[in-house]
Amino acid sequence: MYPDAAFGICVQHLAANLKTRYKDFKGPLKTYFDGASRSYLLSRSYKVVASILQRSEPRPADQFEYAVTNNAAQIWIVDMSERTCTCRRFQVDQIPSPHAMAVCNHRRIDPYNYCSNYYTKDYLYACYAHVVHSIGSAEGWDVSEEVRLQIVNPPTTKRGPGRPRVHRIPSQGEEHEPNRCGRCNGYGHNRQTCTNSVLLHKRLTTRPDT
Repeated sequence: MYPDAAFGICVQHLAANLKTRYKDFKGPLKTYFDGASRSYLLSRSYKVVASILQRSEPRPADQFEYAVTNNAAQIWIVDMSERTCTCRRFQVDQIPSPHAMAVCNHRRIDPYNYCSNYYTKDYLYACYAHVVHSIGSAEGWDVSEEVRLQIVNPPTTKRGPGRPRVHRIPSQGEEHEPNRCGRCNGYGHNRQTCTNSVLLHKRLTTRPDT
């Protein structure tokens, strides 16, 4: 009815939530949001949402190759038969990338079938199935001169934020020894904070015989 009128107040809080959750709100996502916010009728809103979902679904080139889009901004090619993706995470990690997961959800197939066997329990046990020979004492090691002369310095550290710790972190099973006062020999405080009454020396408290 009023195409030039601003309806920003109605969708201001929704836009703020999207900006908080999605850092790349500027772009196609904002375009989709503006289109959906101007759908005043419920039937029109359904059409806009259906159009967004249709653009976001993986588009098949054949039975195994799919084009996965990110809100029509970027496109990744996923080949399920070769287990490859143009983002290279499918090849490097040998587990389905997020784009391959979108294809698995679209085809309703189990993504675990496309994971490498190196992530299975049998392969984990096989890593420790071989014999690990002892290396003996350091005097019998055959170390090259290049390695022997190499000096390995500790890594450079950066002071962390906040106030540094005064007391060290106790080890596991270490019992804490309570403070003992040097004035009254009591526990839980020191000489400066001691408020207990202390008996004087016997020679000072005993009166001489008259």
